[in-house]
Amino acid sequence: MSVKEKTALLFSRAGVLRALEQLPTNPGVIVFNHHRIGDRAACEYDRELFSASAEQFEFQVAYIKRRFPVLLPYEVADMIARKKKLTRMHAMITFDDGYIDNYMIAYKLLHAYQVPAAFYLVSDFVGTGFLPWWDVIAYLVRRTKKRSLQLTCCDERPVMLEPDREAAISTVVSAYKSDLNQDAPAFLEELRHETEVEIEGEERRFLNWEEAREMAAGGMEIGSHTQTHPLMSKLSPDDQRRELQRSKATIEEQMGRPVDSFAYPNGSPKDVTPITLEQVKEAGYKTAFSFYGGIFTVVELAISLRLARTLQRRPTNSARSSPTESLSWHCGNQQRAGIA
Repeated sequence: MSVKEKTALLFSRAGVLRALEQLPTNPGVIVFNHHRIGDRAACEYDRELFSASAEQFEFQVAYIKRRFPVLLPYEVADMIARKKKLTRMHAMITFDDGYIDNYMIAYKLLHAYQVPAAFYLVSDFVGTGFLPWWDVIAYLVRRTKKRSLQLTCCDERPVMLEPDREAAISTVVSAYKSDLNQDAPAFLEELRHETEVEIEGEERRFLNWEEAREMAAGGMEIGSHTQTHPLMSKLSPDDQRRELQRSKATIEEQMGRPVDSFAYPNGSPKDVTPITLEQVKEAGYKTAFSFYGGIFTVVELAISLRLARTLQRRPTNSARSSPTESLSWHCGNQQRAGIA
């Protein structure tokens, strides 16, 4: 059996091929969003960011290329500006955060198939070994030798640690994002103290500017995902403005071209507030993508700053949502959609 046949079989068993075959054909744009591509089992950090292995992603790219015209955000902005009427379903592929596998694996496959995609970078992360909060949480919970954790933001109830730590990681991530957490640094410091784990390793985790420029030259679009990846709704209007403007300015300077597209960190309905929408508009972005789930139709300019994306997740027996749910393309009830 060939590699492609094995991959097709794997997708069929996971329900992914069936979901792809059920994609609608009416006019609109479906945006397939990813964070990481690779071997999730080998990762000590947040495994929920991995939507596919390299083989699975190649299968998806080949399928999308056969079935849909593939757009970039700047083309959507142009359609909206010209009020162009869509006559069929289109697709878009996006990646958030700019992990190094976006360049090493995803870009290489996209370039080989001549399929464009948009990559949203956190400007302060580019080229660094920085460990974002969701990866810090996953690493600490995964590596601790304790059987339970007692954390202030978890309603004073112990977080039980089973051999498979995914459910516990999800619980702590949710607690971090909750309104009860008003001091993010203190939350992580408490978790470090409670787990009694030291974080090791400083290898580069995010693609660098040279790689980003190569990707842009290869037909990809580079967008903004803020300066430091905060939960925007927890920031003041002034802090939101700084995140949006500084990220845009930095990426434009490094790339030597305008940056007109933005992806909201986390991207749930409560993260895309009226204040945030206004700040995104004032910063000069023409399109901005949420994680509401579903498909959008290009109708009017008003929707261009809250365009829907569908989060891709790989099949797993984890307690957290799997690709079988996220590949139900119309579903917007993704509890951890777009954390990164």
